[in-house]
Amino acid sequence: MNFITGRRGKRVLIEMFQLVQSFTSSGWDGLNISDDCKFELSEAMIAGMADTYHRLVFIFIDPRWQVFGVCEDTVFNSAQVKHTVDPLLIRMQSCPRCKDVFFAWPWIQRLSDPDVQVRRKAHRCLTSLVPCLPVSAVRCEKKHLLGQETRAQKRRGKALSCKVLSKVTYSKSVFGSWKRARNRVISKHLVGDGVKRKFFQMVGSFRVGKSKRKSRKRIGGRENFRTSNKKQKKVKKTSGY
Repeated sequence: MNFITGRRGKRVLIEMFQLVQSFTSSGWDGLNISDDCKFELSEAMIAGMADTYHRLVFIFIDPRWQVFGVCEDTVFNSAQVKHTVDPLLIRMQSCPRCKDVFFAWPWIQRLSDPDVQVRRKAHRCLTSLVPCLPVSAVRCEKKHLLGQETRAQKRRGKALSCKVLSKVTYSKSVFGSWKRARNRVISKHLVGDGVKRKFFQMVGSFRVGKSKRKSRKRIGGRENFRTSNKKQKKVKKTSGY
């Protein structure tokens, strides 16, 4: 919830602003650098503040993230739900562009329903969705190599956003868990190199669609046919002379 509400990003912005505002701030303690070096680093700090706001604050201002503010309390609290839902309801009714009809608007209608049971059930559903949200985390931020490998190569310094990086990290973790489970099953049921080799040969024999070898032969045959026609034409021209 610290990431979803934007509190984490705002805290980082305050800490970075204190470093830029005063070179005597406690954040500079432990770094044996001069004030001139701090002044040079301030430019990078300002760029880091802009990037932090874009990744950790601006993204979560969207109503589809703000609706999860009702999950601040794991136990249903009618006052907390009303405090979160009423501003979003007014905002969507006054601004058509802010109305997220696919996710936020249906949940806001359920959370503002006169029936208490409907509101309670909606709160329980959103609380169960919070652990599955692809938001940034400490483990995701430490995965620098993955972000560097997947960043665009055309423009230097262009990196993935926090949202895209979390998706890539999630897909890589799913692939890694699948690979580990597959290796466990193979090592448990396929004992011996000969059995494994026969099993993979049998699996490889099941081809779906057209075979690649046939298509390559066909393409190669067409190329050979064209080259043979060209040779015949050259022979006819030279024979005429």
